[in-house]
Amino acid sequence: MGIVPARGLLSAPADGKVMDIFHTKHALTFKTSWGAEILLHIGINTVALNGKDFTVLVSAGQSVRTGDSLISFDLEEIKKEGYDTTVVMAITNSEDFSDIILSPCGLVKIGDEMMTV
Repeated sequence: MGIVPARGLLSAPADGKVMDIFHTKHALTFKTSWGAEILLHIGINTVALNGKDFTVLVSAGQSVRTGDSLISFDLEEIKKEGYDTTVVMAITNSEDFSDIILSPCGLVKIGDEMMTV
């Protein structure tokens, strides 16, 4: 799933635990309380920024609740540097679930349901 951010803040998509944070600060892995393992990746090719414009607000192993702030990022600066800022959310253990249903596209806010697993 791709999400075009309106502001520079990555929030927890569900209750769960931060599993790992990429050293370049642009991505992390997350495990929901119901077992979905999710990769949250800010931007396309933003690994090349090597952490510039990103501030990690959590640590690996930390439990979080839906909507908690995970990573802040300078949305405008990343755009100025020529990067697409789409946030990619991918379930990396999708084979563990019988069905994944995406909600209709459109404007979403923190706490809105975007998929059913």
